[in-house]
Amino acid sequence: MKCEIFICDVCGVTKKETNHWWDVFVEQPHLSDPIHLEIHPFDAAAEDEHSTVCGEQCVVALISRFLAKGELK
Repeated sequence: MKCEIFICDVCGVTKKETNHWWDVFVEQPHLSDPIHLEIHPFDAAAEDEHSTVCGEQCVVALISRFLAKGELK
């Protein structure tokens, strides 16, 4: 059994068993489409390009980064 380690893309903390993590996705299927920012509860099986964050403060920081730079990373 492989033990995967998840690290917050904002603050760098390592995920433990009982934290409230989130996956943040940016979707824009076509250049002419509006950009959609989606926030979902953490899913270790999520395969799409996204950012994983450890909680509310880091979600807010990531949204702020996205608004300023237009990117999550």
